[in-house]
Amino acid sequence: MARGNDMSKARLVPAIGQGPTMKEVIHDPSHHRLLEAGDGSLILEVECGTTAVFLLTFVLNDDERQEYRKRGAEYIKQLAWQVYDHPEPYLGRSK
Repeated sequence: MARGNDMSKARLVPAIGQGPTMKEVIHDPSHHRLLEAGDGSLILEVECGTTAVFLLTFVLNDDERQEYRKRGAEYIKQLAWQVYDHPEPYLGRSK
């Protein structure tokens, strides 16, 4: 499994609801994963909810991509927890 920005260990995985295979960049099996599409877009999948669990999937915007490039996997982890705690602002961006 890939961690952080180490793309040499990335593996190809089918993304839920995304159609073609994408490159898995970060995978936290308990919570989230970051995928890279063929066009270079970064897609974050976060498992949300407690009793009724759902997967929230959205494309990182320019600010989020820039922050990821600066801070790496730690930023994605922080963003994933933010999405988990307050999913409402991200629902409109869901894929």
